[in-house]
Parts: sequence; C-alpha cells; structure tokens
Amino acid sequence: MEASRPADPLVQAYLEALRVERGYASHTLRAYSVDLAVWTDWVHEREGRALPVTSWAPEHALSYVSRHVSTLARTTLARRLSALRGMVGWLVRNGHIEKDWTRALRAPKAPTKLTRHLTVDQANVLMDASASQDPGRAERDRAMWELLYGSGLRVSEMVGLSWGDVALEEGWVRVRGKGAKERIVPLTGPSVEALAALRGSVESSSCVLRSSPVFTNARGGRLTDRSVRRLLGAAQAQIGTPAPVSPHGLRHSFATHLLDQGADLRGIQELLGHASLRSTERYTHVSVERMLDVYDKSHPRAQRASGDAPRGSGGPDEP
Repeated sequence: MEASRPADPLVQAYLEALRVERGYASHTLRAYSVDLAVWTDWVHEREGRALPVTSWAPEHALSYVSRHVSTLARTTLARRLSALRGMVGWLVRNGHIEKDWTRALRAPKAPTKLTRHLTVDQANVLMDASASQDPGRAERDRAMWELLYGSGLRVSEMVGLSWGDVALEEGWVRVRGKGAKERIVPLTGPSVEALAALRGSVESSSCVLRSSPVFTNARGGRLTDRSVRRLLGAAQAQIGTPAPVSPHGLRHSFATHLLDQGADLRGIQELLGHASLRSTERYTHVSVERMLDVYDKSHPRAQRASGDAPRGSGGPDEP
C-alpha cells in the first residue's frame, strides 16, 4: 500500500511542532511523515472514506497490525506504532482529543540486533586507511575515522561540524545531536593531530571561516551522511576488513571498547549524547558476551566436556 493521500491538517501541525519545538532533523521528519501517511491511507481504505485524525480509534491500529504482522518486519510495525503514539499523545496535550487510546497498544517485540563493531586492532588499522590518493582527501578521511571512533560521534554530528565548533588547543569539539541538543566531546590526541593536519591543508588553499564545514566534498560543499558511508566502505575494502562496519559501527566500537576498559556507563552515556541510560546499556551485552567468550577459551576451569552444551544454547545448566 502506498502512502499517497493528503495529510490531515493536524498531522501537518504535529510534524511542524516536531521541527520547531523538538528540533527534529529533516530525515527524521520525512520518516514520521511517511509512517503517518501510511496510517492515513489505511484508515481511508478500511472506512471507505477519509476520517480526520481526531476520529481514529484503536480498531484502526489493531486491524493494521493484524493484517500486516506476517508481511512486515517487526521493526517496521514497531516504528509505525511509535509514530502513531507520538501524534495521538500530541493531540491529547493540545486539547484536540480527550484520551490517549494508544496507551493500550502493544507493538510486536523486535528482535535484538547488535550493531557490528571492530576489534581494537581492526580499528587501529582503519585509522590510517583512506581510499583517496589525494593527500588532502586522505587527511580528511583519517580525521573522519578518528572522530567517529575516537570520540563516538554520530555521522550526522560529524558532517555538521564547522571549524568554529573545533577547539584544537583545548582538545574538544562542540556537536549538535538529536533534538538540536549541544554537547562538548573530548578529542583524542590522534584526532587533534588529524584535524590540525586537515585544517593546515585547507588553509593553504582557501580562507577558512568559523562557519566553513570541516569535512567537504570535491566541490567544497559539506559532505553528506551517504558520502561518508561510501568512503568508509571503500577504506575498509582497501584494507580488507573481515566484516565491514558502518559509521554507526565505529561509534558502537567506541562505546564497546571504553566499556571493556572499565569506563563508567554514565560517562559513556554523556559522551554519546544519549538522553536515556537504556540506550547506552545495550553495550553491556556486547562486553559481557565478549568476556564470557574469552573466559570459555582461556580459563582452564572453563573447559567443558565435549558433550556439554555451549554457553547460551539453553542447556541443562541454564534456566
């Protein structure tokens, strides 16, 4: 089913509120708009006529889930229900309807999907990798990988950096995260060196303003998220990374390696810019799994008989 019918004026008002009041990025707003357009189409199809969002009801959501639970990914259903909940909650807060009927809705439980990340050795090799033969571009790429892995930036935060956000002498950058929230993130020594080299190469060929983007394309414009993903993929192909990771995978590697070295979870939360500790806690699972794997392979008392069930298989010693 394609989302094609005009949105209700209140849907448009809700999306505008997300943009102005919550500072949502354009790609996030597009995703919300698409999901809410799907709901608009579904209600129209089910009722045979357009209904204002103030007349939508639980049966509309339940019938959609029942119809699509076997054909759509659970993550897609969960995301669409989340978009619906957000809008209905806004309708209640602004006095358009009296009751939030979405509170009783339960999304299908999405499977836990761990983001692929690098080992410390793989990350170290990548830091010096660039798919460009141009020295200036190689310096740019190295600085990008250092920021994604060394400081755990989101790719959108990184490409949004301007030189006015970079304090090389103090060793930090100012980033704008989700919801336009700003935070200060420390730089590693190699990150400072890479950014200094990049700035030097840029200053030798042009005037650098505080508003000038740190990371630019061949035309001098600001790099996009998609370009960074392509460049990272090319760099990993060049060095033969066994299991290539995305820019988010470098951020994930940053958090995982900090946790492995005993960093405090609250501190990692601040560095990542997570609003909730729950978002950060996913990394504890990765580190515990790694710890158990090392223990099983290394400790003499951890060696089990060949017939014993492997850890996590639901054997007789596990509940």
